[in-house]
Amino acid sequence: MSFNYVALPIPSRSELEERYNGYADAWERALFEIHRRIRSQLMDLGLRATVKYRVKEFQSYYKKLLRRGAPLGLENGQNGVNGHSEEGGSGAAPECVPVTDLLGIRIVCPFMEDLTTVEQILAQEYRVVEREQKGAEFSFKEFGYESTHYLLNIPGDVVDSFHIDADLVFEVQLRTILQDAWAEVEHELVYKSEFTPFDDPMRRKLAALNANLSLADIIFHEIRVFQRELQQQIRQRRSAFSTFLSDEFSSTPDPSQGSAVREALGDSAAPNPEVAPPAGDGAAPGDEPEGGIDIIQQTTGAANTTDSLLLKALYAHNRSDYPRAVELYSKILDSEPRSAVYFVVVLHRGMAYFALGDYAAALQDFERSLGSKGDLRRSYHYRGLAHRQLGDDGAALEDFCRSLELDPFQYEVLMSRAQVYHRTGDLAGALKDCDAALSLEPDSSEARRFHSLLTQELGM
Repeated sequence: MSFNYVALPIPSRSELEERYNGYADAWERALFEIHRRIRSQLMDLGLRATVKYRVKEFQSYYKKLLRRGAPLGLENGQNGVNGHSEEGGSGAAPECVPVTDLLGIRIVCPFMEDLTTVEQILAQEYRVVEREQKGAEFSFKEFGYESTHYLLNIPGDVVDSFHIDADLVFEVQLRTILQDAWAEVEHELVYKSEFTPFDDPMRRKLAALNANLSLADIIFHEIRVFQRELQQQIRQRRSAFSTFLSDEFSSTPDPSQGSAVREALGDSAAPNPEVAPPAGDGAAPGDEPEGGIDIIQQTTGAANTTDSLLLKALYAHNRSDYPRAVELYSKILDSEPRSAVYFVVVLHRGMAYFALGDYAAALQDFERSLGSKGDLRRSYHYRGLAHRQLGDDGAALEDFCRSLELDPFQYEVLMSRAQVYHRTGDLAGALKDCDAALSLEPDSSEARRFHSLLTQELGM
């Protein structure tokens, strides 16, 4: 017999319970396996979702069976006339009662956009019997229970492994954390309660609460999009630094001229479009991409907050408009931001000054960043590069050593120090650092070329 769609007449309670108990253990193990697979797939994508599973207890299952059967004249467990379920459900045979949540999985995600990713995974990995968007019937003035429900077929290998019915389906409820919180509260305060006409004030309070939760979900999403864009722009600066520094290493064994390092910090030449994409057609220096403006306006609600100014400054920086970037960074610093923000901004302003060739101003900003609680490894490295551009090899070596004392596993810093050692005639020190750099990145072509040059000069 099918437990999802029970054919009429409904078996007696004792008969149905006996059959239920005969399958319950296999259902539990099969559902755990599906839960494990879904959880693993989400983790592989970096989604921090909570995945729960449960087999409906027989008491709950039987009560629901009776409720679903009531429109067919089956109240109180009495077998009545044959007919069709009011809900039917895709795949439900005529003259049967559907209970499709016997096996259930709930996936709770932090953010609204995660739900789309999970839906894509479900559609790819399982055959969808039915999809229902709970709450879709509400107008923009209404609020209530929201959740996406899927009915999915159990994969064939799971059916075979645990010897369960091939036509068995399982339900997946997909929600955000806040949607799940509302569902739990509503279940306790509404579903299990008997409301009267005098409960309207309470209903209004619940509706207001749900509206606030829905708004919070939207705001969380916008903040996440904004932060991701901000971090992407910051990572682009660091990627540009690493890329152009690598270009410097590969272009000449003695990068003492300095122009390549200036490009490393500011990528003014920007030969790699993947690192620093050019401005769009007709874009003027300092113009932020349209999508970035939308993110700023939607999330901050203002044009001159610290976050919005920082994102605009990073856009300008990544588009090689260094004067505009310096102007915006300076505006943020004038507002005396908190320490973590100060570090990011003053370090990046130093990078912009470096790209403009103003090494003295860059040096001052890199020194200022050392007074904050940021990543001192990068501050020492950048200040060392500024010292090197100003011709102070001793100070440059001192800063590179300090950076490596904090973290000896820094490829770029090892290569920077190796080149200063080479320029000052310490070939053994240069070779030692080059070997260490190769141990971190053995496929680095620039490190291999530099290593070959050093061994030739040492007569090895």
